[in-house]
Amino acid sequence: MTSLGQFLKSVRIFENLTEEELSHLVPLFEVRNARNKERVITEGEFSDLFYIIRSGHLNVTKGLKDFFITILGPKDYFGEASLFHDVRRTASVTANEDAQLLILPREQFQQFLLTYPMAANRILFQMLKEVFLRLEETSNELLLEHGAHGVHGSHSATHAAIHKLLR
Repeated sequence: MTSLGQFLKSVRIFENLTEEELSHLVPLFEVRNARNKERVITEGEFSDLFYIIRSGHLNVTKGLKDFFITILGPKDYFGEASLFHDVRRTASVTANEDAQLLILPREQFQQFLLTYPMAANRILFQMLKEVFLRLEETSNELLLEHGAHGVHGSHSATHAAIHKLLR
């Protein structure tokens, strides 16, 4: 297995793929280097690209004043909603150091799913699991916030919890 194949196997949504399935998925990815401070995606734009961070760290921000949401690092991914439909980016993502990204266009991903239905089941199951984990984390954070502060609690904790779902 190539080093890129080994890396993809370490990313949660691809961890259950076979070596053969990975060997067909690897060539679909483009490698892109992002420089420190480079904006990779901009909130509100349409895109059909899915990103995986191979190295480096990126900030996720929202709004005109770039409200900080979180930092993403190696093996994290973003833009997964764009693999399924036309959707505006819900946040901006900017490199906070030089980074290497793997990019997968929607059309190639969907063709892979049609060609390898068992791999599709495993990938989609992992993606769904991730969505439920994020939802549970967000729900717990909101409950803690409202339990500690009442219904009119801190807006920053609410924003952070909601935006965790959006990354």
